[in-house]
Amino acid sequence: METDKVLKWLLESQQQQAAQQQQQYTQLLQQLMAYRNLDPRDALIYLEVKKAVLDQTGISPETYRQRLRRSRFPAGARPRAVAQRIREDCWRWLEPDQKTGGQVAEEVALEQFIQVLPPGGKDWVQRHRPKTLAEAVTLTEDYMSAERPGTPARGGRPPLEEGHGG
Repeated sequence: METDKVLKWLLESQQQQAAQQQQQYTQLLQQLMAYRNLDPRDALIYLEVKKAVLDQTGISPETYRQRLRRSRFPAGARPRAVAQRIREDCWRWLEPDQKTGGQVAEEVALEQFIQVLPPGGKDWVQRHRPKTLAEAVTLTEDYMSAERPGTPARGGRPPLEEGHGG
């Protein structure tokens, strides 16, 4: 009986490895296709190659935002490894080396605002993919006014000011 368990474990382990290898090969093929589709001059510029590969594989800052939000502390995990993965996901989501501090703060505020919305409004606002907190506020106000007939859109107030002082 013990031999059966060992054999089953080995088979499952090999199947997992094969699936991981297949996924890696698929990713490599996608990257190669992205590279081959580049203009020869762009193929020599790292940032252009990186952008093409990420576009081809469907990886965007949103991918890392979602990964960050799904993060958990696995049982038996090393704290430094978990913290490093979270830091990397944050940097890839927010891209602070390409944005100002104000732009990064705007993204975090937008994310948090959407997270605190009631379920119906949250879904509706997310479907519209607002780029700024002001857009999300306007969408929310419009959604709420549609939910309560007779209420003017934006609650009769001017839209939220851009920047930190809203």
